Amino acid sequence: MKDFSFYVLFFLMMITTSCHLQSCGSANSDSGENKIVSVVSWNVQTFFDAQLTGNEYADFQSMTKWSRDKYIERLKRLVEVMELLDSDIYVFEEIENQGVLYDIFNQLAGRAWSGNNNWTYGSFAQDDNECIGIGILSKFPIENAVIHKMDVRTQNSKQPSSRPLLQATILINDKKLNILANHWKSKSGGEENSEIWRDWQENILAKVLSTLPENENYLICGDFNRDILDFKTDFLNEKGNVLLRFYSIAENKSKTIPVWSPWFNDGGTLTTEKGTYYYQKKWERIDNFLSFGSSILTSFSEKADLPWADEDGIPLSYKINSGEGYSDHLPIMTCVILQ
Repeated sequence: MKDFSFYVLFFLMMITTSCHLQSCGSANSDSGENKIVSVVSWNVQTFFDAQLTGNEYADFQSMTKWSRDKYIERLKRLVEVMELLDSDIYVFEEIENQGVLYDIFNQLAGRAWSGNNNWTYGSFAQDDNECIGIGILSKFPIENAVIHKMDVRTQNSKQPSSRPLLQATILINDKKLNILANHWKSKSGGEENSEIWRDWQENILAKVLSTLPENENYLICGDFNRDILDFKTDFLNEKGNVLLRFYSIAENKSKTIPVWSPWFNDGGTLTTEKGTYYYQKKWERIDNFLSFGSSILTSFSEKADLPWADEDGIPLSYKINSGEGYSDHLPIMTCVILQ
């Protein structure tokens, strides 16, 4: 594969107010001395490549259902959405491996090769026992990336395979944006039984945030498999309307980290009745942006447009038998002012 200055970084580590607008405006425009950058987060639904390794979901191991032609068609559709939204940074959940990022990049090879017009930089994170991971594609250089993996051995049940927390620092001219990309445990096996593992992933995220300097720009995003209404909230807190919980071993007590969620207005009401995931005729808001530190979100929307959503704004999930559709999640988009 040719080298188009695509960088995938691997490092292992064990272990504001917002308004609901429909566009970000110019992604590279100035705001006084600040910069504005657009970010899209999207669970692209079991985005496997055409190479059979035996680690895929069962449907994707059947060559009567899955093929290279279907994979190439999915790539073309994904790139079509990327070009339509034209965000500076994309965070994808549920891609199989770093090779998929290269394939997306190669599908974009027809774009003009100048300046920040292409998504030239990438990073990928995946647990050893997981068949899908988290990927980032950026028009701006990725300076550093750290993977925070969950290793819990104190529960009565064995820890299931899980996606790690991907922390990437992106250089945007003379400023930095630190992205913390998440994909928490699904509700398979029952919402109540699986909640403990989402709690552990919340603990890891909040613990990482507690160690970071608050005078820098942070954007937390991803598929949390937890509705924003199910997070702990405090609408009178001047530092954030959502409280992420973690346990401090040093202090032997539970603590919280306040962050801002653009799903809420100042008074705590939702900015929209729609969500990003439509299940049993009900909207769920499980895909999220959360801001922390100096960054400010100036816009936020779930992108419910044709052709990846129907006329009612419901996502058109991918159907492996017919090869039709895009994803069972809607992409979400925000604009971040970097201080």
